[in-house]
Amino acid sequence: MAFTTAASAGVVKTISERKASLYPVEIGAWIIAAAVLFFVVLLSISNSLHAERSAWAALFRGISVGISTAAAATAVGGMLGFLFGIPRVLQKAPETPKAGEPQLSSKAEQLFATNTSLEDISDWLTKIIIGIGLVQFDTIIHYIYVCSLFAASYAMSQPVKFPAQNQSEVIDPALSVAFFFGIIITCLLGACMFVYLETRTRLTLIFRDVEVENVGGARREASEKSLEASFAPSSASFQSGPASVEEIPKPMPKDDELLKVPLSSLKTPVEIAGWAMAWARAGQRQIAEDTLRDALKLDPNSVVISLRLAEVRRFGSNSANFVDSCVELTRKPIERNASTVELFEDALLKALYLPPPSGFSNAIILADYLLADPAYKNSLTLIRRASAFGLKYASVQSSDHLAADAARKEALRSVADSVALVPDENDPHRLLLRQLLDPVTYGGNPQDNDLEVFKSDQEFRKLIIG
Repeated sequence: MAFTTAASAGVVKTISERKASLYPVEIGAWIIAAAVLFFVVLLSISNSLHAERSAWAALFRGISVGISTAAAATAVGGMLGFLFGIPRVLQKAPETPKAGEPQLSSKAEQLFATNTSLEDISDWLTKIIIGIGLVQFDTIIHYIYVCSLFAASYAMSQPVKFPAQNQSEVIDPALSVAFFFGIIITCLLGACMFVYLETRTRLTLIFRDVEVENVGGARREASEKSLEASFAPSSASFQSGPASVEEIPKPMPKDDELLKVPLSSLKTPVEIAGWAMAWARAGQRQIAEDTLRDALKLDPNSVVISLRLAEVRRFGSNSANFVDSCVELTRKPIERNASTVELFEDALLKALYLPPPSGFSNAIILADYLLADPAYKNSLTLIRRASAFGLKYASVQSSDHLAADAARKEALRSVADSVALVPDENDPHRLLLRQLLDPVTYGGNPQDNDLEVFKSDQEFRKLIIG
């Protein structure tokens, strides 16, 4: 099952914006690289026109030397930019639960620690390079000049005398020393800045994603499985009274790990809801219900979170909340299956025992939802629908005759449909109908008299009693 949340979407959007902000830098780097290549080719052509040897040989020699010089300077600059910009791993202390959260150990097992050797090397080399660069700046410039002189001498095939370190550099007009010196400086500084920015942005995001996956991947998977698992009771009774739940679902294998995680460390609705379900299976239904409500606020359209909230409330003593959750579920694209139908049938039954008018109104909504699918149409649901309209009739008969007449017709239609499904008069559902119509005569519970208001109605008596 795939889960999409607003929180995760917000993180992706932020990362995308940060990556997009680097595009101008990358475009600028390509422009600089193209300009360097253009001037390398231009100089090589110029040298080839004045060369005493083959013009083509001089051209290819100049291009190869120029590109090699630029590549070497770029490599050195890129290495420096990487060393300066490599991200550091933030060593976080274990999180502790906030006030009001369950006081369990927050230390999760971590099999591997992040290797920070490269960070240490980067730290050492950065300090060494900065220190030497400040003290030996003239020496560095001298060696860059020597490198450019080497390149120019080879490109022009002319022997040169290299100056000593304590001698001042003199540019030979017969060589392209200034050009190669410019290539080295440009590529060195440009590559350093470009790789630094890339390391500080893209590489940092990659490292972050890996760290998040290492730390939260297993927890997220456990949360998803915890949320996917149904919280339906192992057995329940659906008689003419309130349902009695006999057994709470057993904990899942990963529940112990989720119970060790503090709620404050969870970010997405799926993680929060999965954590709540682990507590529900541990018997802490109130903690689970409160947390599921918080998760639903983060993702109001989540069907699975709404379903789990209804399942958890099914075990509680507040039937009104359970019924309201199921009524809310009827407005969402929930899949009908044996588990959800059983949940709605239980909610329908409990709604009949709630005070009017919300009780019978919600019962009618749930009954109509169940009967909308022919595959799950049954006589018991029709009887409960008739009972809901019987309660409505009793509530409005003295104040709204039109509504009372409509309620009577719907109750009569439901009774007729139920009798048609179970024509055997000895069927338990037929006995239940008679008890709802006349509990005293047929040995029913005096409180279960939803159809007693039609006791003297001949059409009802004919259908139910015969």
